[in-house]
Amino acid sequence: MTRILKDRGFVLKKKKFRETSRLITIFAENAGKLNLIAKGVRTPKSKTSAVLEPLNFIEFVYYDKPTRELQYISSADFIDDFSVIKSDLEKIRIAYLIIELVNIFAREGQANLDLFNIIQLTLTSLDQNLISDYQLLITFLIKLCEISGYTLYTGECPICHKSLNLFQEEYVFTRNYGVVCSSCGGVSNSIINLGIETKKLLASFLEGMTDKFSESDELRLKHIYLPIFDFLQHHVDEIKKIKSLELF
Repeated sequence: MTRILKDRGFVLKKKKFRETSRLITIFAENAGKLNLIAKGVRTPKSKTSAVLEPLNFIEFVYYDKPTRELQYISSADFIDDFSVIKSDLEKIRIAYLIIELVNIFAREGQANLDLFNIIQLTLTSLDQNLISDYQLLITFLIKLCEISGYTLYTGECPICHKSLNLFQEEYVFTRNYGVVCSSCGGVSNSIINLGIETKKLLASFLEGMTDKFSESDELRLKHIYLPIFDFLQHHVDEIKKIKSLELF
C-alpha cells in the first residue's frame, strides 16, 4: 500500500538520475535521512529544481511504498533558502561542511530530533548573523560529538574519572579520548598540541561560557574547530572524504 507523507527537512545532496531526474538526499524531521527520486527536475520547465538544491530547508510530500527501494517526491516548497549564507563565501564553506557532516552522521529512515534541531538552529543563526560564524561552527561540532556518542568533555577525566574544571587546571586534548587531565595525558598516544590561548578559548566552549569574545578572539576562533575535527576524524574515518574541507 502506498502512503502519501509530508515532512520537512534539509537538502543534503543531489545526484543525476536517468535522463531528466535527480536522486535527492534529505535529512527530514520525522523520517530521518531519505533518498528520494525527483522526476523531471532537470527539464527547463521544472518548478521544483531550485527548491531541491543542497542546503535548502524545505517542506515536501513524497510517496512511500514499502515494496519499492526508492521513493518519489511529489512536491516541494521552500521554508528557507538561506540567501544570506549563499551570498557569503565564508558562510557557504561552513554551511556545506555542516550538511556533509549531517549526511555522514544521519541514519537512513531514523529520526534524530536532537540533530535536526541543532542543524536548524545553526543554519538559521548563520543566515541571520546572530553570532560569529566560527563560534556557530565550533558549537555545532561540540554538539554533534555529544549527539553521536563521542563526547569531548563530561566534567571529568575519562581515564581516571577525576573531576575537572578546565579554567582551574591544566588539561590535555587527545584524538581518542577528547579532554583528559594532565596526569593522564601520558597514557594517550594521540595528543593534539594546543597553544595556551587556544586552550583557554576551547575551555570556554566546553564549559559552556561563550558569551563574550574580543576581536582578537575572533581570529583564533577560526582555528579552534580544527582539533575538534581531528578528534571526529579519528573516530569516524568517512569524515576524511568530505569535499567541503577543500574550501578551507
